[in-house]
Amino acid sequence: MSTVSQLPRKIFNTDKQDYHIPEIILGQDPGLLDSIHTHYPDLWDLFLFLRQQDWSWFEFPFEQCMAEFESADRDPSTKATKEIMIETLAWQWEADSVASRSITGILANVVTDSRVWAGYVRINDNENVHALTYSEIVRNSFVDPDVIKDKIMAVEEAQSRMKAVADVMARAHYISHKYALGEVPNDQDTYNAIYMYFVALYFLERIQFMASFAVTFTIGKAGSYQPIADAVRKICLDEYLIHSKYGEAVLRHLHRTERGRIAQEQCRGLVINLASEIVRTECTWSRYLFRDGRELVGSSCRRLQNWSLFSAGTPFAFLGIAEAVIEQYGEEFEKEFGFPLTFPKANPLPFMEEYIDLYANQSSPQEQDNPAYEVNTGTRVGEQETYDCDL
Repeated sequence: MSTVSQLPRKIFNTDKQDYHIPEIILGQDPGLLDSIHTHYPDLWDLFLFLRQQDWSWFEFPFEQCMAEFESADRDPSTKATKEIMIETLAWQWEADSVASRSITGILANVVTDSRVWAGYVRINDNENVHALTYSEIVRNSFVDPDVIKDKIMAVEEAQSRMKAVADVMARAHYISHKYALGEVPNDQDTYNAIYMYFVALYFLERIQFMASFAVTFTIGKAGSYQPIADAVRKICLDEYLIHSKYGEAVLRHLHRTERGRIAQEQCRGLVINLASEIVRTECTWSRYLFRDGRELVGSSCRRLQNWSLFSAGTPFAFLGIAEAVIEQYGEEFEKEFGFPLTFPKANPLPFMEEYIDLYANQSSPQEQDNPAYEVNTGTRVGEQETYDCDL
């Protein structure tokens, strides 16, 4: 057990000896923040890429949506679109708030690779931007944002949609802090709890966020609430191009270690259960959105469900659990939703490619805000060189 005198080592380990190739989690306690050694270069590149995508939550003219929301109740079709947008915002705001509070809060105690830690700090800051963006949407798009905030918090189905992931994260939070206090050992059970956190975060970003973005972009594609769609596209690009790839790469590196392989084997049942529950949750959420005969131009309940299953195909294949999920949950799924559980290879919503491609549909800055920009792209390489130029 730790004592107070031993705790400073958790903050700075003067005896750290694994700088050349530290364990990502639960290795030697952290020391210097090290950019000298090039371990896990794929993660470092994603960290740098995320820094280049820097943006702020106040860049979009959300106030333009106020009149759209105010007038939507006059027509049944626009009223349904408004309600679906608000319910989607409810979950997105909640989910990004969870991500913004959990990442560094859990991983600060267990990540022992300084470069990977830098990546997750940046991702956490980026999740703050995402959550603040949804807050700004509500603040600027409604005459009385407090009323809408209360309405959003009352969407119990949105909170239920987070339950499976939140339960895993809550256990990781508990174990991480018990470990920091020396109340649980650095053993395989502790490792497995943190491993499951990475899996849950990966599923949240690669499956559930992508399913939610499809609703926003369906509405934006039809020409409604365009500033919101533009802002959510920035969020989507962060999640799809960087966050989820970062999470997948971390899991890949963990699987190359002895404890990571043990965790993968010992947690397989938990991962399959979590995956099955997320499939059920996402398909249930789609049915909830389209309840009472609601319609949405450009999509349908079944197409949105198929998009969720399409999005799940990549992480399930990566973890080697797709067939196991079908075997465990397929019969119950078909009874509940009326069609076989499969993970489509073809994109059921082709227009989504326009939104998840960083450089698709570029416009001039004079026409509209352009989300495809990068910062911090300068380099000092060659600054002392002289070049002959024939002018």
